[in-house]
Amino acid sequence: MEKWNFYPTDDDGNEIRDPETVKRYHQAIMLFGLKFAEYVKEIDGDLWKRANDYAASFTKIDGVEFMKD
Repeated sequence: MEKWNFYPTDDDGNEIRDPETVKRYHQAIMLFGLKFAEYVKEIDGDLWKRANDYAASFTKIDGVEFMKD
């Protein structure tokens, strides 16, 4: 699996590890992803299905299973 940085960074590229900032950062990413997916699903259901299959194909993480609509 590719290594990802799950911490937000400041303007100088330094990781911000303050728990509240990290929590808000992750909430914002999740909300963006959910709203984006809802919009695509509503506007173009076929594209949403293809994108869902595509994303599921490269998000293999031990112990995590994505459910499909």
